[in-house]
Amino acid sequence: MESAYKSHSAIEEICVYADSEHDDVIAIVVPDKSALQSKCGKGDYAKLCESKEARDFILECLDEMAQKNKFKVIMILRSGYARSQGSQS
Repeated sequence: MESAYKSHSAIEEICVYADSEHDDVIAIVVPDKSALQSKCGKGDYAKLCESKEARDFILECLDEMAQKNKFKVIMILRSGYARSQGSQS
């Protein structure tokens, strides 16, 4: 599943998580910097990753790949978290 999602040109890295106690599959995504800036503006990459616009763009890309790969409903990502590659908590 991760490799299918990662095949989108706007996704640099992805980690998908699911468990039996929750209905939704979630992901942590490192978006491609140039794709994100092209869609959401030329601002600071780390701050762009935190924006609602970036999250919406990433979910659109992931949904596109889910449809292309004919994923079952349970495998479709409905939420995610975008991080710049160098981010640390």
